[in-house]
Amino acid sequence: MLLNPLLLNKGARIAVIGAGISGIAAANVLKKNGFEAVVFEKAENPGGVWAVAYPDIHLQNTYASYHLSDFPWSFKPDLHPSGAQIMRYWQEAIKHLRLDVRLGHEVLALEEQSDGWLLRYKNQKGNYEETFKYVIIAVGQYTEGKYRPPFPGEEQFNGTIITERDVRSLDIFNDKRVAVVGFGKSALDMSTFAARRSKEVHHIFRTPRWTIPEWILGVHFTHILFSRFGTVMMTSWAHPTPAERFLHGPLKAGINKFWDLIASVFKGQIERLGKNKDQAAKERLNAVIPKHKFLPDLRSAGALAPESYYPLVADGKIQPHQAEVSGFTRNGIQLQNGCEIPCDLAVLSLGSKTPVFPFLPEKYRQLCSKANPMARSSIVISFIRIFRVLALQVSTMASCISPLWKLVRSGCALMCAARSNCRPSPKWNAASNTSARGSAPTSNSSRHVRSLSARVFSNILIFC
Repeated sequence: MLLNPLLLNKGARIAVIGAGISGIAAANVLKKNGFEAVVFEKAENPGGVWAVAYPDIHLQNTYASYHLSDFPWSFKPDLHPSGAQIMRYWQEAIKHLRLDVRLGHEVLALEEQSDGWLLRYKNQKGNYEETFKYVIIAVGQYTEGKYRPPFPGEEQFNGTIITERDVRSLDIFNDKRVAVVGFGKSALDMSTFAARRSKEVHHIFRTPRWTIPEWILGVHFTHILFSRFGTVMMTSWAHPTPAERFLHGPLKAGINKFWDLIASVFKGQIERLGKNKDQAAKERLNAVIPKHKFLPDLRSAGALAPESYYPLVADGKIQPHQAEVSGFTRNGIQLQNGCEIPCDLAVLSLGSKTPVFPFLPEKYRQLCSKANPMARSSIVISFIRIFRVLALQVSTMASCISPLWKLVRSGCALMCAARSNCRPSPKWNAASNTSARGSAPTSNSSRHVRSLSARVFSNILIFC
């Protein structure tokens, strides 16, 4: 049986944990639909991951596809807004929409009750508790900080070891010998920033990844990859129309050829930077060109390439090394291939820790930790006779929340599959677009922010 308890509890108090993009968007929709939404944020600033981002970071989406439908940008940002511009936007949005966002309020625990949830939290004044009918968890994919594995020999290293989140000023690179480890969006940014300020830059990675150039043959990438045509060509768990199912079924070879063509264009643009340069430049560029297929990276780890990264590699200002790090020496990083890279500053851009939910009751926290990574990184649903907790684990909900009820339905199938160790039923699957920091930007077609409408929460379907 399907039921929508939100419609039965119009005006109910709903707690939203997290004042990042997803939390603000959820609170806005709830308020417009007559609910009392209270947002709890343990940090002193809203914005989620943007509040702790490194300097000069820029959004991978364009500004036109990254805002709430009922609150456009009040100023003209960059085409790809900077972190500072995004922070300003969300602060203005909270004020304009009169959302109840409580900064410096850390949620300590959730306790299940017969008619909802008891939420315990603390702030500078002390510990408190309040009751809510429902709870939305919007703590984000990157809330647990950066992944920082230990390496042998760190104690003898004469330099400094940091992650990109430790970079609060780009002056940290001045006149240094810098080594950047990793090949995600942050690692590419760190390498590019350092190349403009440091004595030398070494970029170390196990596998080069496909990146998306901002301009493809003179056309902005959104018009080619993230148009409706590009969305149709994207593989997914399920496809909404018979034509798309036929295209991705019997005609799947054509889909693969299309993405192979896109990859060849990207590869050609990189290789062209080595024209009229020496063999060493060509070898450096070849080292950062992936040898595997393009589509898996686009769906899982695709990133918008910094405009200067590949030119800097071609010019020798960034020295690429495809190898694994085995440890540190007194003067640098030791690679498994036997090479030693001298450096004064090592930046480990190796991703983020797995998200956890420390405030959830133990049985639900275990359920989240046991869920397969795909389910955990998209949506987790807890069932307690009637809908109680909706845990949104989405990085950039403001631009990819459309439509939220499809994500809920998909989450139901994924959680049921995790519980019964069976495959989700196709009728519960919803097509997914990737959009996250360090992943491919979302479409700027009608599937993005404009679906943050009054219909979103009124169409949430859940089990009772």
